[in-house]
Amino acid sequence: MHDAPTPEPSNAAQRVRALREERGISRTRLNERSGIDAMYLAQVETGGGNPTLHKLIQVAAALDTTVSALVDGLGRDDLPANTTRPVTEAKIIAELRTRAQQPKHCTINRCM
Repeated sequence: MHDAPTPEPSNAAQRVRALREERGISRTRLNERSGIDAMYLAQVETGGGNPTLHKLIQVAAALDTTVSALVDGLGRDDLPANTTRPVTEAKIIAELRTRAQQPKHCTINRCM
């Protein structure tokens, strides 16, 4: 493993990309080495993916580094801006109630 210092980028997505580029590895090659879909890797690198610990382990191994090099020092403030909050039971119930109160649009054969 490389004993490189923790990369400077401020989130795991940026760190994955920085390490990949530093090592001269293409996304396609990272895909081959990690077994993770190239499109998903692109999402991870741009902050659009939400990788599991298992996927982070795969990426770290493919980059010849550790998971801690990817996430050390990161906190809630380092989450990508597009991170969504989990859907709660209350939100689901509220959405179902709203839909139930909406008027139905009916044709001769069916109501929508």
